[in-house]
Amino acid sequence: MKKLIFFFFLQFAFSQEDYDSKWFSADTEHLPQNSVKSITPDKYGFIWMTTENGLVRFDGINFKVFNSNNFNFKANRMYFIKGNIKKDSLFTETENGTDIILINKRKPSISKSKYSNKYNYLNYHQNDFIAEENLENKLIVNNNDFYLIKKDTITFISDKKTEKRSLFYNFKNNESAYLLNDALFIIDQNGNYSCFNFKKLSFQKIKLPTNSTLHYNSLTQQLFAINNTEIVQIINHNNKLLTISILKFKAQLDYKITAMYYDSKNQFLYIGTPNRGLKIITLHKFKSISNPDYIEKNYYANIKLDQKHFLTSNGEIFSANNFIKNIQALKAKTTSILFQLIKIITYGLKTGGLYMCILKIKTTQTVRNSILTTK
Repeated sequence: MKKLIFFFFLQFAFSQEDYDSKWFSADTEHLPQNSVKSITPDKYGFIWMTTENGLVRFDGINFKVFNSNNFNFKANRMYFIKGNIKKDSLFTETENGTDIILINKRKPSISKSKYSNKYNYLNYHQNDFIAEENLENKLIVNNNDFYLIKKDTITFISDKKTEKRSLFYNFKNNESAYLLNDALFIIDQNGNYSCFNFKKLSFQKIKLPTNSTLHYNSLTQQLFAINNTEIVQIINHNNKLLTISILKFKAQLDYKITAMYYDSKNQFLYIGTPNRGLKIITLHKFKSISNPDYIEKNYYANIKLDQKHFLTSNGEIFSANNFIKNIQALKAKTTSILFQLIKIITYGLKTGGLYMCILKIKTTQTVRNSILTTK
């Protein structure tokens, strides 16, 4: 006979799977102008945005505007943010390259360097397809290696120019190239894609939401498929693409999206628009489930039975999605030792705090199986 020790110090609650959203704009005096072109975090977690009337930094509470009214910019119409987040080296430019603005150590500064327009930096626009003619499209990997892409060629070049590999590829009109976890994917709007691995291209397909468009954040390497009802993130898993649903809109989408950043750690979704400003969506990844025959709907503690089930302080068993059964109501059909075990567990869960119960039973799995198979 083995001893089983339970520790009760769980204080869990459940919330409805939902989201909250709030608009920030020039009308609410948070932004200098309502056209948000790009959104990205910096190395320290601050959120930076470019608009038609200045650069904006958001610290989670306050918005700080940088433009010619309070900074030495010669122009205020900002373009897209480029650079490297991990190296704390971001930059943007004002109209016609009048100002080159560096973002470093949480602050902007004017650079004396001149910006080169030799390359078309891909994916700073929605549906940024491969440029025509001889202009080289540049995709920068996080370690500053990069890809040069033409209409018929993909070339990988290392940061120090010590390595160079090329592969012929004939781009179609509706295809674009994206970096996901530093791997290069060529994707069209129908979900057909290829993964570039220096030797060959693997041709595959992923199912995208109906009538969706692709939106890409080049600095965070996040790719989204969006339609009027939901936002799905497309991720790279072992050089194969998978989709993860981020949210489904409560009502049909009634605005255009120009920029997007998903903070998966804190469950914030930042959406930039061409004329309504910034929308911040707070996601709640919880689901509400309850026993339909039990009046009390508040649960303050539970204990895990196995990977798919847990026991509440009311003697109820739930899976991740549904109510399964009420053990308390079935006490006449349970064995004496099993019912005593349930009584002790549920009492400990109800009263809270730290409880240690030492019971002489065969194994933990035996008890779990007995509870789950009781009818």
